[in-house]
Amino acid sequence: MKDRLTNQIDSYRARLACLDKPEHRAIWLDQPPVKFTEKVAEARALFAELAKMAGEQNADLSGIAKEKARARELLIEEAHALGQIVTVYARDHRNETLAAPYHLAISEWQGMRHQAMLQRARLLEKDVARLVTEAGAVAEEYALTAETLAVLTAAADRFEALNIEPRAAVAHRAQLTAALPGKSRAVKAKFAEVEALLPPFGNTPAGESFIAAYLISRQIIDRGRGWREREEGGGE
Repeated sequence: MKDRLTNQIDSYRARLACLDKPEHRAIWLDQPPVKFTEKVAEARALFAELAKMAGEQNADLSGIAKEKARARELLIEEAHALGQIVTVYARDHRNETLAAPYHLAISEWQGMRHQAMLQRARLLEKDVARLVTEAGAVAEEYALTAETLAVLTAAADRFEALNIEPRAAVAHRAQLTAALPGKSRAVKAKFAEVEALLPPFGNTPAGESFIAAYLISRQIIDRGRGWREREEGGGE
């Protein structure tokens, strides 16, 4: 499917490039049959939509995965460091209930699944916010401040956003995959209309050369099969 669609797109792009050569535009642009000019514009617009959809459908999602991994690592580092501070504060104030969730080695943070780790980081965020508000200067002695809280919040927000983004990207790709065959058929049909109006331009030597060049432009290197002509852009 991907190679076939790529072949079709290459063929349509080559046809438009042929039409856009100055010596060819002089033959067909706004010349009788003038409907040809209209059909070319329609084919160009449909092709642009098809190429855009195909590009998005083939987009590499590995970059998102790598960014998500980096965001997870950063959140773990921030949560572990701030959790250790909260543990010290809590034990100084004989509050083992507060200390318990954060008395963790970094390997324990790393061993948590994404959602569990994020939930623990959000719990830490909530507890630090409460300490900043209620303990004030005492909390500040431990570097539990609005500034340190903001660093944790930013890391958690970023990681949470990147957890949502890949799912949205996968869903969008599925929608494009479903829509591409119909769009491809529409482009194929429009180029067929363009080509049905070609013969009237062959009444001069220049016109004959133009038509011959256009027919050649339909030929592409089919991936893995060598040269062949994709009649009307091939099948779907």
